[in-house]
Amino acid sequence: MEMRAFLNELLERGTVHIEMREAPKDSDFAACQDLFESLDEAARLNSAFEPPKQILCVSEWAAARLYSACLYLVHRDADAQEVHKAMSVPCAEEQGTAAAYSADLLLKYLPDVYSLARGLAEEDPLVQELMTLARAWPLSSVGMDNVGEVDISAFIEDRALRQLYIDRIMERGDVSRADYPLVRDGIVRSVGLARDLCPKFAHLFEEQTTT
Repeated sequence: MEMRAFLNELLERGTVHIEMREAPKDSDFAACQDLFESLDEAARLNSAFEPPKQILCVSEWAAARLYSACLYLVHRDADAQEVHKAMSVPCAEEQGTAAAYSADLLLKYLPDVYSLARGLAEEDPLVQELMTLARAWPLSSVGMDNVGEVDISAFIEDRALRQLYIDRIMERGDVSRADYPLVRDGIVRSVGLARDLCPKFAHLFEEQTTT
């Protein structure tokens, strides 16, 4: 029941504890459906608008990737091939609003894991795998350095996910994510008269004045 303990601690404390060096099994996920539902409920309570419906298999996939990432933070002797095999399992669902939301329930912790992994070793195989996930799931990777250009078309038209994305950009000061028109306009509207409190995004207001 390692996965259940992992998710339960994440829900209750916002931390995780890894004891066993093995990938989660299908039976582990079957025993965790109530916890995945709790993750969904908590996210909905904190959402400005109604999020998409959760796709359980996507949340399970994301949980397995997060679990593996935390596992390889602990077990530093794993080689690149082992790390890649665990971290590169593809998601069964295509990118879309529901998939982005469902994965984000777990992958929103991606920046924290990335920061820890990079602090241990910049060229670590885990760092490279986390960066691959960051580029594929941009809703969850706001604030990560050197991600580069990302495609947010899969979720940006959904107003709940758009506002979540904008809030994270502002909270983490990730100017690199503010160049998309809907995002730029959303930041300007969100800041309103408090623009002096957001100096990192001052250029957006200057652009608005000149257009």
